[in-house]
Amino acid sequence: MFDSAQIEKWQPQKKVSLLLILCTVVLLSALVGARFIPPINDRISGPAEPVRAIAEQLAKGVAAATGKEGPVIVIHSENVTHSGNQNCQNAQHDSSTDYYVTLYVITYSEQSRAVCLTTYVHFLRNQQANTVLISESMGRNYGYPLPAPIKAMPAGNRLTTYPQQYLSLLHWRTTPKFPLQHAQELYAHTRHYAPNEDGSTTHADLELDFQQMRASVAARHNAVNRKLMAALGLLSIVLLILSGWTWMIFRSLQGYCRSYDFTLSPRMYLRDNLAAISELARRQYLAQQQEVQETLDGRRQRKAAIPAGSNSG
Repeated sequence: MFDSAQIEKWQPQKKVSLLLILCTVVLLSALVGARFIPPINDRISGPAEPVRAIAEQLAKGVAAATGKEGPVIVIHSENVTHSGNQNCQNAQHDSSTDYYVTLYVITYSEQSRAVCLTTYVHFLRNQQANTVLISESMGRNYGYPLPAPIKAMPAGNRLTTYPQQYLSLLHWRTTPKFPLQHAQELYAHTRHYAPNEDGSTTHADLELDFQQMRASVAARHNAVNRKLMAALGLLSIVLLILSGWTWMIFRSLQGYCRSYDFTLSPRMYLRDNLAAISELARRQYLAQQQEVQETLDGRRQRKAAIPAGSNSG
């Protein structure tokens, strides 16, 4: 049997547990919406980057084809087709053969849907005028490490622009069905700028894995969803613990009230003060006991009055 002091301690515990349950339910609802409502889920995941996936696959292919003999650097720039170091029209003709390293720089732009593969050569002697400084800090290197910046001359460029219809097939919400309809509309447009006819740009003809590019585009989206699912699982466990805590308090008070022949409903438990409920149970029990006692006393008086009446007759 619990005393009134113990029951009074349950009241703040009930308030805290119910408040935490409410907060947990709100968070769970928000996370469920973030995970399973596509517009919200996509906004959290961020925009798809299909051109980045193409550039990275191309870099891996070039690095594998060359045995990682030279650096293969991927750079994100929205000025792929404008003037600057990544201009795809600045390849220079040169017949020198004294260069000792070939570098590949792949620049991509999501806005213009373009990928530019530029082949650079670094000369040991006879430095050329039209050189640029290349370093690993420009982007991510998929090939041979470049420990220090070096000057190199662009020897060949290839600019490829991809139609939006093709890029949309790489999105995680799209399910491509093969054979593709209107496949001729999905072809990329490529322009070559390679005055050196030495075959240095043929690596751009590498076949790219379509499914790997789709997986690369969806990688960040899937990582976000894994975190959301982990948060959902954690909050579900917290909700179970809080619900168990609240249920234990309810069952304890329910047992206390049952000892006074008082039925405690879940609605009353959630709505009313626990000390007031216990006081109500005691009062009703005492009232019932008093009523029973009065009934018994009345019966005794009536029984006592019957023999007395008979003797007087």
